[in-house]
Amino acid sequence: MIIDYSEPPNIYVGTRGNGLFRANALDPKEWSRIAWPPEFDSVRSVAVHPTNPDILAITQNGRIFVTFDGGSSWIELPNPEYMIENVIHQAGAIELVVTGEVAPQVCVGTDVGVWCHDLSLE
Repeated sequence: MIIDYSEPPNIYVGTRGNGLFRANALDPKEWSRIAWPPEFDSVRSVAVHPTNPDILAITQNGRIFVTFDGGSSWIELPNPEYMIENVIHQAGAIELVVTGEVAPQVCVGTDVGVWCHDLSLE
């Protein structure tokens, strides 16, 4: 679960088996599913860009996906030289972060190190 403090602020919750959901943090009575392709059944980590809430990243079964349009469409990021699946599944993704004002990046921190991908290349 993560909260983005844009206007309006949103809460994002990844589930095991039901995808990714979003609700207005000021009135979280109604939740909407924002990622529901079958491969997004189990969303393990969620991150939102600090100033652009349309940029989100999720981890799912050893893969990293990013959206630039608030969840309407997603792209899978390429695996790094070492298999991200092994890192995320065996070491565990400790933190997923989307950062950067000028050149946004998605970074995954694990027990064995940090991997970052430049999103301005997508």
